[in-house]
Amino acid sequence: MMMRNGSVVVFILLAVLVLPLQGQEQLGMRLSNYSGVNGMLFNPAHNLTSGMPWDVNLVSAYGFVENNYMFIENASIPEVLRYREDPTWIPAFDAENPNNLEPGEFIIDFRDNGRRRYADVHSGITGPSFMVNLPSGHTFGFFTGLRFAATAQNIPNV
Repeated sequence: MMMRNGSVVVFILLAVLVLPLQGQEQLGMRLSNYSGVNGMLFNPAHNLTSGMPWDVNLVSAYGFVENNYMFIENASIPEVLRYREDPTWIPAFDAENPNNLEPGEFIIDFRDNGRRRYADVHSGITGPSFMVNLPSGHTFGFFTGLRFAATAQNIPNV
């Protein structure tokens, strides 16, 4: 009985300690047995267990932006991209009638709830890459790529 209670305590302790951790993006997709060349970006030996006999990647790109500081009110990414040539950015404190905006007008606002501010940017380009699993059990692959990551913490309020 003592061992069972100890196991429960250890499980609860581990669950609580894991909550504040942040993981990498796309782990489920990139570590799949069928992720091909993209799996080698996290683990160079990944192609040993790949279910694919070969994979070729010409070029791919990704981007990720996150912050808890500034946001665009009532707008979606497709809507912002539709007016990317000439958008009008209106600070929330200058908006006279925020419910009656013209097309291409967006309200930006800044959170001020006393929390520490952060911003993260991740992007990357994968160039020509390939992998081959030979019938003899040997495997080889090659990948090229460029990654960029930037983080800012403790951003002051405007």
